[in-house]
Amino acid sequence: MSNSERVTYREYWAQVAGVADEVAEYVRHFSAGWTASWQDVNDAIMERVDSHQWIIYYHQNLAVMEHTDNDGAMMDHMGMDGLTGADSWHEVCVRFAFWAFWADITASYGRRFTEDGRPIIKMKEGAS
Repeated sequence: MSNSERVTYREYWAQVAGVADEVAEYVRHFSAGWTASWQDVNDAIMERVDSHQWIIYYHQNLAVMEHTDNDGAMMDHMGMDGLTGADSWHEVCVRFAFWAFWADITASYGRRFTEDGRPIIKMKEGAS
């Protein structure tokens, strides 16, 4: 991978926040007639992670693992079963990158949005 293709820390976290923003917009738009649940949010995040170029393209999996705060997310969610059927280093990297990216986006969403996609407004201390 050339230096021009490398994903920087700043680019990675901007993309994480951007995907969380997309999911919030999607949930707000499509939950107008029903109450969204965290499962709906999770499904929307999973869909975006699964089709994201950083998961699809092997060389980008390494960028996810370089910048993530959740490098153990695959083991946390799947344990050793998460490696079942992985018959190449590429498959192992994809699985770790998928769950790490998912965990970073999920954490970003949870810090900034309610389950129905509305922004969380934090009051300054002492404000009423």
